[in-house]
Amino acid sequence: MAAKTKRKTVIHAVKCENGIVVAETEYDRNLLKNLPIGCAVKIEPMRNNRNYQHHKKFFALLECGFEYWEPKFQVLSDMEVWICDEIYKGVCKVLPTSTLKTWLREFLDDLVARITKRRLAKLDYEAMKTREAYLNHTMKKAGFYDVRPSQDGGTIKERWSISFDNMPQEQFNEVYRGVFGVIWNETLCNVYQDEWALENKISQLMGF
Repeated sequence: MAAKTKRKTVIHAVKCENGIVVAETEYDRNLLKNLPIGCAVKIEPMRNNRNYQHHKKFFALLECGFEYWEPKFQVLSDMEVWICDEIYKGVCKVLPTSTLKTWLREFLDDLVARITKRRLAKLDYEAMKTREAYLNHTMKKAGFYDVRPSQDGGTIKERWSISFDNMPQEQFNEVYRGVFGVIWNETLCNVYQDEWALENKISQLMGF
């Protein structure tokens, strides 16, 4: 079996006048904070047409939406649901009465409900609500992802990398507009009076 390719951790930062390198977005600061003390890092200047201020604006937008985001987690896999349905279909072919078929359907539905309830009780929502998860959520919902085959025969969505090396400014402009639309329609249209008010908040966060 081939080893899984790990997504490389990339932290964007700016060199200040005093020689200190500062991660300016909350997303990058969190990545930096999670690095172990004494960890060696590679600093490589970016030499392409990406606008770093637009990069900061993108993550300021994410910060605005992240505060109000309530993630939804699928605790029962599509494969588990499929197995229950296939068991029902297979057994129903040999059940003599509709009463037994009804009983089996109710039993399987109750089993699914109990498994779901048990797994939901173990979820740590605070730990699972991360900026990385929110970035993945908004980009996938905006349509910026590739479809990969999964081991169970289905498919998974893998968001595009927005690193400076992998995405030119023209494409990043499209990502910003798409993610802005998702965040606005999903939560922030109920928080801000209009999009101009949201833009003002984003500008304030960039100033910080």
